[in-house]
Amino acid sequence: MVETVLGARVLVLGAQRLPPGGPQLIVSKHQSELDAILFFALFPNMGAVVMQELEKYPFVGRILASLDMISVSVDNGPQGRTAAVVSGAARLLAQGRPVLIYPEGTLMSLGAKERYRSGAARIYAASGAVVTPVALSLGAIWPRREWRKRTG
Repeated sequence: MVETVLGARVLVLGAQRLPPGGPQLIVSKHQSELDAILFFALFPNMGAVVMQELEKYPFVGRILASLDMISVSVDNGPQGRTAAVVSGAARLLAQGRPVLIYPEGTLMSLGAKERYRSGAARIYAASGAVVTPVALSLGAIWPRREWRKRTG
């Protein structure tokens, strides 16, 4: 699906090293709107931490509702968001599902630095789940908040 959207071949290096699904915490930088599509191709039963505000968009909202994500609202404040992330991740991990979290908590420009938030560490501390760090470079060909793609 990613190749269809991008109109380019996607090369996944090290896919053989990824755990084959099941409960795990997938931690990655979020550099492109297409990151999630690639993750769902790699981990079809995955749950993820998503901004509740995305649910207001008709198409995206319906998709997120059907996928049973961990929805967090900026209105809940840092402690409320962290509690929602940890409890939601515990629920999905108990179902045997992988959970994706972007530790900066937001979409980042390629190469940008942002302080990591505590959600991933708290999920690990509470669950002891296997942590799978994943590096992507989709931001190089489809940067955040840009709708034109680049070759690469």
